[in-house]
Amino acid sequence: MYEIEKIKKAQAITDAAFAHILKVLTPNMTEIDVALELEFFMRAHGAESTAFDTIAVSGKASSLPHGEPRNVQLEKGFLTMDYGAKIDGYCSDMTRTVVLGKADADMIEIEQIKG
Repeated sequence: MYEIEKIKKAQAITDAAFAHILKVLTPNMTEIDVALELEFFMRAHGAESTAFDTIAVSGKASSLPHGEPRNVQLEKGFLTMDYGAKIDGYCSDMTRTVVLGKADADMIEIEQIKG
């Protein structure tokens, strides 16, 4: 049970980080800003570290499975974030994709295919 509780705590922090980033996300941010904001939030809320290197990539880079955040302003279109928190050696892992701007028909179709 100890292990499950640690994983649940790590995931709760990760879930809260997603809710937080949705509130503070602006078009003026860079991909690095998004990654750092997620990491700072998780650490400030009890994570001992990130579970792995945080991914936050936008536009065409959002299709890269292991993209690295760039020092570029967020591009309209998809923003893919892959991140997690570590608690006492137990890790969470969350991947979320959001749309920056308005989703067009092609974007909606791609999301439906991804399921």
